[in-house]
Amino acid sequence: MDFKDELLQTYIEESTDIIERIRKKLENFQESSNKQERFQDILRAIHTIKGNSGTLNFFEIKSITHELESNLLVYKTKEEEIPKKILDNIFKYTDYLENEIINNNLEKNNAIVSTSNETFHIFSQEEVPHLNIQENLNTEKSNDFSKEKIAKEKFENKSTNSSNEIIRVTAEKVQQNFDIISEIFLIRNQMKYLVDLHYLKKIENDSFFQNWDFLDNSLRKCIGELEQIALSMRMMPIKSLLRRMEKAVRSYLDEHNDKDIVVQIDGEDIEIDKKILDSLAEPLIHLTRNAMDHGIETILERKSLEKPPKAIIRLSVQIIANEAIIKVSDDGRGIDEQKVLNSAIKKGMDVKNITSKEEILNLIFLPGFSTAEKISDISGRGIGLEAVKSYVESLGGNLSIKTEINKGTDFILRLPLGMSVVPVIIAKANGYQFAILNNDVFELKNVLPNEIVKNGNETYYKRGNDFIKCFNIEDYLYKHLKKDKEIFNYKEKIPLCIISYAGKIAAVQVGEFISNAEIVVKEYPSISPELPYISGVSILATGESTFVISLTKLCDRITKKSFGKNLGQWCQHE
Repeated sequence: MDFKDELLQTYIEESTDIIERIRKKLENFQESSNKQERFQDILRAIHTIKGNSGTLNFFEIKSITHELESNLLVYKTKEEEIPKKILDNIFKYTDYLENEIINNNLEKNNAIVSTSNETFHIFSQEEVPHLNIQENLNTEKSNDFSKEKIAKEKFENKSTNSSNEIIRVTAEKVQQNFDIISEIFLIRNQMKYLVDLHYLKKIENDSFFQNWDFLDNSLRKCIGELEQIALSMRMMPIKSLLRRMEKAVRSYLDEHNDKDIVVQIDGEDIEIDKKILDSLAEPLIHLTRNAMDHGIETILERKSLEKPPKAIIRLSVQIIANEAIIKVSDDGRGIDEQKVLNSAIKKGMDVKNITSKEEILNLIFLPGFSTAEKISDISGRGIGLEAVKSYVESLGGNLSIKTEINKGTDFILRLPLGMSVVPVIIAKANGYQFAILNNDVFELKNVLPNEIVKNGNETYYKRGNDFIKCFNIEDYLYKHLKKDKEIFNYKEKIPLCIISYAGKIAAVQVGEFISNAEIVVKEYPSISPELPYISGVSILATGESTFVISLTKLCDRITKKSFGKNLGQWCQHE
């Protein structure tokens, strides 16, 4: 990264923080008891953006910010008199600024790529000093990817190269990092000294192993702490991303007087990996628009259904195990699965094997699928949702739906948190080792062969009084590399993983359980063949490389008969 690129990255990150600061000061401004202090801070923030923009010759942003600052000075001693319209328009100004700066509409040659057909103006001559941002400058429209071409560009062509990223880290974390490294270095010297004593026979075996265990435990503790600090350096609060969802709602309501929507946010202080955070903006904005445009009823419709006129879109984030679970929920009309099924039939789709509600709802993720009689310029349930799902899966995650007629819809994104030390189960399929994510499995069993029964082409495991679907992983992983075939012909006990799959309990048969382990999971290389059920790769204690398999995703591919090239075939081919 050269000096100009570094300056630009710093400018973007500082501006992001400043914009968030302005929005925070604007929240509940009229009800606050410290309006003067808040307003002074807003002016200082705007002045900082103006100065930074001038330094990098971003003259358009500097000019607009100067105009805003100059006219807001009228209220410097009249904070109590600032009307709501002024505050709303400052929000709109930050939306514009965010679109220009944060969404990277800045070229490295210090020129602005305008997002509108005309220059952005804050004030009209008739209304100075009152802010009157042009109605036609809803920059969200320029980012709308409900159309096929834009959707493909936004999701499929997004760069995954993060080598030029700059991450700001507190001095405290850097110092903690150095302290732990120093401790690890000390333990390493103590281990070497202990080995030297043992080699010279100056220490008894019992004492040697006792001291070695103590140092080994200390080393494991330090490495765990070092991992947590290293990961925390990439972690950022999801707050700024969720606030952009609020911006999308404000922009939408400016153009739709027939709807009233409030945003509720849960978990905004939760931190996730910056790489994931940066890549989630457009999928979440689209899901939010989709909820507003298709999920939420008009005020009159809600009244007729005896619902509160004000609809709710809830954005929530949870961290469970090694996953971030993000929900975009609305209390709107829900998705009618019968309507979805009828639409699929009209399009000539083969739906004879689709029976469950989940299978029907998943049809809306197919390319070009839509139940809407009229596709708006805000969003569509066709290419938009297909692009969102594909993009989330490209990050190693998945997207699912829960919906109820006249109650609302939840879009649920599950994403891995990035490289981390995670607990896994080491197992074998056809004689080859692989790792299973612990959070995919809630029970391990070794069962008798007669507990696995066949019914036509389907296999089931008798669990208590129920028969649950059973998948044999050896039919899919390393099948063409199978070795020691005589070993696998008969087994006294069959190893099973019990998992939650598609909202039901299922069993997955593996070749052999080896051990539990903690491994560092790294990203599956992007240049490798697309195998969505692989969550990452790792190196085992033996030095062997291995794939980390998600059993739920594997079963999903098997069920959809879209397993693709066998992992064993790919390994053999390579």
